Amino acid sequence: MTDAEFAIVLVGVGALLTAAFITTNLSRRVGLPSLLLYLGLGLIFGNGGADDFLFDYPQAVKRCAEMALGLILFKGGYEFRHELRSKPKVLSEGLTLALLGTLTTAFLTAFFVRFALHWTWLESLLLGAVLSSTDAAAVFGVFANQKICSKKHEVEVLELESSTNDPLAFGLVAGLVTIMGGKAMSVGSFVGLVVKELFLGILVGTAVGLVMLGLTRLTGQKSESAEILWLAVLTSALGFAELTGANPLITAFIAGVVLSAKGRAGAGFWGPLVSLSEVILFLMLGLQVFPETLLSNAGQAIFVSLVLVFVARPLAVLPITSLFHRDAKRSVFISWAGLRGASPIVFGLMPLIAQTPRCQEIFATVFCVVVFSVLIQGSSLGWAANRLGISEN
Repeated sequence: MTDAEFAIVLVGVGALLTAAFITTNLSRRVGLPSLLLYLGLGLIFGNGGADDFLFDYPQAVKRCAEMALGLILFKGGYEFRHELRSKPKVLSEGLTLALLGTLTTAFLTAFFVRFALHWTWLESLLLGAVLSSTDAAAVFGVFANQKICSKKHEVEVLELESSTNDPLAFGLVAGLVTIMGGKAMSVGSFVGLVVKELFLGILVGTAVGLVMLGLTRLTGQKSESAEILWLAVLTSALGFAELTGANPLITAFIAGVVLSAKGRAGAGFWGPLVSLSEVILFLMLGLQVFPETLLSNAGQAIFVSLVLVFVARPLAVLPITSLFHRDAKRSVFISWAGLRGASPIVFGLMPLIAQTPRCQEIFATVFCVVVFSVLIQGSSLGWAANRLGISEN
């Protein structure tokens, strides 16, 4: 790359980031979630025609996205409400939704795709797994922007679910991609692989959190200086998780939980850093998309969106929430608030990189489903909370 080309890249990157942050204020005025505008910016500026530059680097995007998701989930763990330990019902409901709800959503979505779109079972399960998790960045962002507070801990349940269900979805997608790549694997081996990744993630995350605490005390760091130290350790930890076969997302989350359990430093560092990570994440995901593939798969994407939002998610959520004695209105709200965001798109890159069957269809379909979810569900969440009597306001 010449000096002139590098200068042009700097100008372009700066312009995209500037436009993204400007759209944040615009999103608040028009009521659209900002992440949707970030995706739109990336989609407009990349791969859109003869006059646009070609951006087709799924491997690089996936690596950057995993780092960004790691930071987001670490912040989620760091801000984990430890008082939930005194609310076992909320804790149990959120974790049950994150585990059983995610699995059920994946299988129900796969069932409808298999028989309505006539995909193979493996292809259908892969799409279901990619779409199975709700997105922490989307859920936290929409709740914050629309200032939604609940009377009976619905927001706490949803935040806990969205913070803890990504690792399971990641493990499901990774296992299915491995199988579709030609590696023979029994059902028991597949389940064992997913459980192993999650278990190792918990162990490594716990160790990382304790290392952060130990180094902080050893060096006597305080406030933002300590948080820079934690960022350095977290960066190494995500790489170490990959090397050991641990799930990197649960590693980051557990590290944050362990660290915050022993006290918190100033919180001003992580907010701007995670906001920047989210902007870069959604811009890169938007850049990676080819608009012509979206158009060619729009019909099946709309079908999958409707199945996910109005069938799979409710059928997965309502039995679980009924176990915790929630009335119908509150169960409907929890179902409607299961937003899809960056995580499913990132998971959709995994089959694209491995070049599994239907990988382009899966990625394009997932992107459209996320746009549908954020646009329809995200924009109406405040209205739904008021109509269902959920909001405290």
